[in-house]
Amino acid sequence: MRKTALFIFIFFTLALIPFEASSAEWTVLIYLDADNNLEPFGIQDVNEMEQVGSDANMNIVVLFDRINYYDTTNGDWTDTRRGLITKDSNTGVISSTLASVGEKNMGDPATLTEFVNWGVTNYPASHYMLVFWNHGGGWRDTLNKLIKEQAFFSKSNPEKKAVETKIALLSSQKAGPLKDVCYDDTSDDVLYTQEARLALEGVAANIDIIAFDACLMQMMEVAFELRGEGSVMVGSEQSIPGNGYPYNLFLQNLKTNPTMTPQELASAIIARYAEFYNGEYTLSAIDLGLMGNLGTSLNAFAGAMIAADSEWSAMLGSRFHSNYYADFDFRDLYGFIDGMLSRASHPSILSTAAQVKTDFLASIIAHHSSLSENAHGLSIYLTSVGTTPSPYYTPTYIQFAANTLWDDMLITAKNKTVPDDSFESNDVFSQAASLDLGSQSGLCCLNDDWFKYNIPENGAITISVFYDYFAGNINLELYNSAQQKVASSSKWLDDYELIHYKPQTAGDYYLRILGYNGDQNYYYDLHALNPEENSGYHARRIPFESADYSGATYLDLGDDGSQEIDLGFSFEYFDQLYDSVRICSNGYLTFGGWGSEYHNWPMPVPKEPESVVAVFWDDLLPPTSGGGVYYKITGDEGKKSLIVTWVDYRRWDYYYGWTSSGATFQAVLSQEEGTIQFNYLDTFFSDPYYDNGASATVGLESEDGTRCRMFSYNEGVISGGTSIIFLPHDYTNAAPLWTSYR
Repeated sequence: MRKTALFIFIFFTLALIPFEASSAEWTVLIYLDADNNLEPFGIQDVNEMEQVGSDANMNIVVLFDRINYYDTTNGDWTDTRRGLITKDSNTGVISSTLASVGEKNMGDPATLTEFVNWGVTNYPASHYMLVFWNHGGGWRDTLNKLIKEQAFFSKSNPEKKAVETKIALLSSQKAGPLKDVCYDDTSDDVLYTQEARLALEGVAANIDIIAFDACLMQMMEVAFELRGEGSVMVGSEQSIPGNGYPYNLFLQNLKTNPTMTPQELASAIIARYAEFYNGEYTLSAIDLGLMGNLGTSLNAFAGAMIAADSEWSAMLGSRFHSNYYADFDFRDLYGFIDGMLSRASHPSILSTAAQVKTDFLASIIAHHSSLSENAHGLSIYLTSVGTTPSPYYTPTYIQFAANTLWDDMLITAKNKTVPDDSFESNDVFSQAASLDLGSQSGLCCLNDDWFKYNIPENGAITISVFYDYFAGNINLELYNSAQQKVASSSKWLDDYELIHYKPQTAGDYYLRILGYNGDQNYYYDLHALNPEENSGYHARRIPFESADYSGATYLDLGDDGSQEIDLGFSFEYFDQLYDSVRICSNGYLTFGGWGSEYHNWPMPVPKEPESVVAVFWDDLLPPTSGGGVYYKITGDEGKKSLIVTWVDYRRWDYYYGWTSSGATFQAVLSQEEGTIQFNYLDTFFSDPYYDNGASATVGLESEDGTRCRMFSYNEGVISGGTSIIFLPHDYTNAAPLWTSYR
């Protein structure tokens, strides 16, 4: 019950705003749960809303819960307040009148029901949009993610960044080991998927758009649960950065065109989101009215899998090759089903998978994804063969489990084993399977696997193995013919192992793939390639040069950041033409889509990041002031060049933080001759572990990741005052002096 004085106050406040009396086109309701470490971003987002403000056609209303500690601005109030957002040009101060409603538990479904009904009653409109604003974890706690992070914190491993960096990253994203959506720190409560549905069942109006400004919520399980409570659902398969939705951008679109349909507004949100984050991250809009159809086809597919009982290897491979998002069991639905269509052979599984694909595509209104995320609009909970599903993935908690056989399929898969691969028996050195250099997919490590490769004179070998770490940890060892170990790889918590080895003598070399402490893994991909073969480019040192970058454009990339730019010309790279390139803070360019990898790899590795121009690929970060990355395009038509300069980039030290001094280096891409030149002004970090490229990769790699010209890998051979030029093999001015450098 409300107190009379509070009722009078609210009534008087409403009376001051004349346009609220009549129905608007849209009312946007933001359930803004900043009662946690996201409080500063809540302040920021409300200020973004105020840049647009409400008018006669559009109401923007919030329920805004704050907390102590994280943000002391704007009166530092810590209760819960609600009200209409009004226009204000001050981006640092909230000027809208927000009335206190006491301390609300944002994890209580009753709070959500009360807010939406209050908004509908006081701000009636033809259409309603509800935004859940907070941390998100999909249909449940991201349990695997929590386990992974706890394991990460417990290990002292020089292959991982320090714990402080990981904590900072989690604090800047709407992710973390949290449950479902809307976690309230003060009340220590959360809205479970089921509770969100129950709360909206108590709302009188139809919600045209249900949007999640929270991580990982664009899942089949969430959409199916809410299919009767709204028309369109907007959300992300992947994490959402702390900055969240660009409210000022899409609300301005709505203000300009208030008669937008729900589908048009949802599409505008996704378009503005993609623009704001320069093509990074994921966001999609789905038709909730079609989730019943998609659920029916997924049920038929799961039933066919159980009945056929013969395609578990196909399921394992399809799951492995579909992207996952934060939790290893949150897999891209389209990627999985498309994989089944290419790997399975059973008629009923193929026909039901085809129907799933049809229904899936029909349900997607709009979607955006970076190339590295490879998201198509919805993820789904998909455990691996031989793995026990969550005990909460049951009809008691999830309507999707209650209405389909998906959970039954996962339980059936739990009890299945996959037969060993066709190279058995290769369990010991003497029975190593002879392989040509190349790639093998879908291998199985139930015991030691041995493979034999022949490395020619002046050759080398780069070995990469990709797998699901949590399905079983794999290590690599490389031996010569005398059974002496010459190289190895043993990483923690990564889904790959890498070896690069250049022997002094040609001959047979033996690769041992083994499970750590007896671990088994049903599925891994193996690539063993010669980086000296069909390299496509010559490389040599030349007299030192430094390109002028005065007047260049500064890019604020941050740690592990990247941004794609238009070249303004076509550049030929490994026989393909490109019109844009991505500049990455970790010292490389890429013509692909993956720009955040801070572990430098040898070459070639057929995995993102690909199309790499590795100028000084290492774990780098610009200083807080006085440095950064700059790009400049110069030259006349047909003779243009791109100059990219990394200035004073520091190197991360796993024990001591950032190095005291930084490196400065350049890449120059010349259109006319197709040459690529690296100029190293300074490569000294005041640390011998990192100085002069001792922990960096320098070289070029093709789009498919099978060809490269690697100049150096973790070798301290790149001193300041060095320039290296890479020339295509068909370079017309090439003379015998243009030779490869090793």
